[in-house]
Amino acid sequence: MSKRTPILITGAGGEVGSVSKTMIDMLLEKQYPVRAFVRRDDERAEALRRAGAQVFVGDLLNVADVAAALKGCGRVYFSMSLNPYYSDATILMAAAARAQGDIEVFVNISEFEQTFMTFDRMTAAQEARLAWLGGSVAEWSPQQRAHWASEQALQWSGLPVVNIQATMFAENPILSWFPLKQLLSAGELHLPFGTQKIAPIAAYDVAEICTKILIDPSAHISMSYALTGPELKDMHGFAEDYGAALGRKISYVP
Repeated sequence: MSKRTPILITGAGGEVGSVSKTMIDMLLEKQYPVRAFVRRDDERAEALRRAGAQVFVGDLLNVADVAAALKGCGRVYFSMSLNPYYSDATILMAAAARAQGDIEVFVNISEFEQTFMTFDRMTAAQEARLAWLGGSVAEWSPQQRAHWASEQALQWSGLPVVNIQATMFAENPILSWFPLKQLLSAGELHLPFGTQKIAPIAAYDVAEICTKILIDPSAHISMSYALTGPELKDMHGFAEDYGAALGRKISYVP
C-alpha cells in the first residue's frame, strides 16, 4: 500500500479511551493518511481535521455512505458502538469492500468472549453450556450474538479479515466512574461480576496492535487475536487496587 492511500477508520468520534481515535493519532504520526468516518460533524470531527485526518460524515447503516467513505481506501478498521443494527453495519461495510474489490485488510474489533462462546458450545445441551461458561450463563447476550454473527459474515465474505477479540477495556465506565460514588462515600466496590475474574486491557494497547496490523497486514490475514490485560483477577483483587490508589480500605460488595 502506498502511503498516499488512505486507511479508513470507523468509530472515529469515540470518547475518552477510544481505540479509533488513538489509532488515528498513531497512523498520522507515522505519516499514513487516514479517512475518519464519523456520524456527526461536531467538535470531535473538527479536532480530527486539525490533526490532519480526512473526515467523512455519514451513517454506517447507509450503504451509499459506506461505499463513498471506502472509495480510494485500501485498508479498513471497523468499529461501531453496539446497537440493534451492529451486524447490519458490519455486513454493509463488508459488502462495500467486496464490491470495491481491492481491500488489502479488514481489521474487525470484536470481543474476547468469541474465543470460547463458539457455535459448537452454544448449541450443546444447556448442562454442557453451563459447565463450559460457568455461573448461570447459558445464552449469548445481544452484544455477544451480534459480534458472533458479524464474525461469521466476515468469514463468509472472502475478505482479508483480521478479528481482534479484545477483553473489557480498562477505560470502560463500569471500571471507572460507575463505581466511583460508592468507592468514595462508603469504601465499597459495587460491580456485577460475582466471583468472575477478568483481565482488562488498555485501549492504547489494542490501538497499537491494530495500527501495526494495518501498516503491515500480510502475516495476519485470516487470523483472530485474543487480547487481554496482563493479570487475571477477581473483584476482591480490584478492590485492593482501588484501595491502593485511593489510600483507603476498599471492600468488594457483589
